[in-house]
Amino acid sequence: MTPETSTFAIIADVLRRGYELIQKELRLTKAEISDSINRAAVAIGLLVAAAVMGIIALNLLAGTLVTALVVNGLSTVWATLLVAALFGVFCLILIMKAKRDLKYAANTPARTAERIRRDTAVLKEAANDTRS
Repeated sequence: MTPETSTFAIIADVLRRGYELIQKELRLTKAEISDSINRAAVAIGLLVAAAVMGIIALNLLAGTLVTALVVNGLSTVWATLLVAALFGVFCLILIMKAKRDLKYAANTPARTAERIRRDTAVLKEAANDTRS
């Protein structure tokens, strides 16, 4: 074997092994992504089931509150309106909180972009200082 042939053989072997390594990493990545997707799907299913059960529980709670108010002398109409108003206020509070959180989340990319611009400026300034 000549030195040129062995050099080419070594380079070819390194390239082949590098390609095999990349292929293995891609297969591993696909398996990890598939596992993550499966876990997310199960989690979403559990959340949907919990939401349905939560709605049923709220319905039962509302009925119980109405019944308790009626037993204590309030008319059925007023008891129902009072419980509905209570749930409505609670929903309004949740909506206001969600809107505030979404507004904050919408500003996050702008804040991140501003930080990146600042960091870039600092790095450019530091690079210029080292050249001087």
